[in-house]
Amino acid sequence: YRAMFGGGKFDDTFGELTFFYTLFVANGATPDEQRKRQLEITKKQESQRRKLINQLVVKLEPYATGAVEAFEDMTALSVAYKLEAPSGAALLKLVGESYVEVAQQYFGGFVGFFSSLSEKGTFASHFFTALSSTVKLHNANQASAIEQDPDTKLKALSSSLDAIWSLGKIEISRLLHDVCKAVLGESGVISSVLHARAVGLCKLGQAYIEASHHTLLLRTKPTEYDIPEYLAPKFK
Repeated sequence: YRAMFGGGKFDDTFGELTFFYTLFVANGATPDEQRKRQLEITKKQESQRRKLINQLVVKLEPYATGAVEAFEDMTALSVAYKLEAPSGAALLKLVGESYVEVAQQYFGGFVGFFSSLSEKGTFASHFFTALSSTVKLHNANQASAIEQDPDTKLKALSSSLDAIWSLGKIEISRLLHDVCKAVLGESGVISSVLHARAVGLCKLGQAYIEASHHTLLLRTKPTEYDIPEYLAPKFK
């Protein structure tokens, strides 16, 4: 499943997703083993969260210190690198939207208010998509267990990928919002620096969204780099 989420090229952005381990934490394990595995997952998540916060601060540091040209050059390199990743364009869009939402919430006012509503709507949309995908996966697996024709097997595979993609998007969105809010609310940092970080975060998100849209517009059909769409055309 890791190949569906950037194949490592987004490790500095959302790292390794843990939902897959969480889903199977109870698989064949005793209650004590389940608690131990869950504790390990929680420790891993917290360690990764701290790392991602530090990495985002480093990304925004050039803009926050007035080195705008260096910031833009680093952003361009990051975009080019991530677009080469499996599902790169779709992931850039997801990351960019999260960055812009949190930045707009920081600025507050009319835009911030609607950005907050947008965040809730995004999470709700991802949740119901994942729920729908899970139901489809269950139905497809039941049919696959009975039917042996290739079309039924392919439908089960498509449903599996759809569910994994939907669950991954939920984890990525929630993690990014948490990391961004920690960066923009870091204690001991003066307000002018936090404000500059928010502006830089918004610009970074906009650059990611623009690059994603540009790539998807030029693309005539999914390629092997667009793994979710390539294997399951119904993916969004």
